[in-house]
Amino acid sequence: MRMTNRAMNGVRIMIDLAQQEGQGPQVARDVADRLDISVKYVDPIVQDLRHSELIVSGRGRKGGYMLARPSKKITVGEIVRCLDTPYEPSDKPDDHALETVLEGVQTAIWKVLDRTKLDKLVKKPARRSSK
Repeated sequence: MRMTNRAMNGVRIMIDLAQQEGQGPQVARDVADRLDISVKYVDPIVQDLRHSELIVSGRGRKGGYMLARPSKKITVGEIVRCLDTPYEPSDKPDDHALETVLEGVQTAIWKVLDRTKLDKLVKKPARRSSK
């Protein structure tokens, strides 16, 4: 399975929003700047995330984007499915046994993505040791 750049950046955007969880809506330009990607690329991705109800948006001066639910309740599988069509190999092998193996690999990948919660991908700030 290959994940498209769009899906990879969608996961990165969701991680960024999870890192800002509790800090209010985040403007697309700020997200794009933090991730070093074009805001023109971020906008259509966040629109799809919003339509899939993974993020919510607000308008106006205090508007922006934030997670629709806590990061511990969002899976990477949800994000990838929202942004990519399900992967289908373009060249199916002629060998049925090999095809079965590849389908098993595909299933295993989706299981990992579906059980990986967004909060597990968020970098936690390093704790300072008290001396």
